[in-house]
Amino acid sequence: MYKNGKKYGYVVFWTRILNQSATPLEIRAKFPEITHFKSPESYIHIILPKEPMHIEKVQLYDYGLKNLESIFNLTTNQLPVLQEKINPKEEYLFYITVFIHTELRGAARAKFELKGQDLIYKISMGSDTTVIPCGSIAFKK
Repeated sequence: MYKNGKKYGYVVFWTRILNQSATPLEIRAKFPEITHFKSPESYIHIILPKEPMHIEKVQLYDYGLKNLESIFNLTTNQLPVLQEKINPKEEYLFYITVFIHTELRGAARAKFELKGQDLIYKISMGSDTTVIPCGSIAFKK
């Protein structure tokens, strides 16, 4: 896949948040346009597609997400900010697409972590890892 004359690989991840509490919670996430690994020549674009994720898609190739080139190149197919209220005993699923321009080798792995209410996204490619502050999760009264 290409953007501005540069070649990118990609990885599609999905995330499931299950609110097991008796209180609604709100998730808010926004990623920077570009995130670098240790080398300035190795970087990623993390994009939140507008297309909804459903648990039935887990067994499908790329979890059923299609038209990745248009998601990558057209902002109309992207969520600028993920903001979702999750009611008690409900779940919310969403895609995260990572477009990678790098010479690094190895499997891409990613996970969310919470530090208090701050949401952190960690992504590793081979032996290189980057940590991205990207939002928050808060219980609402």
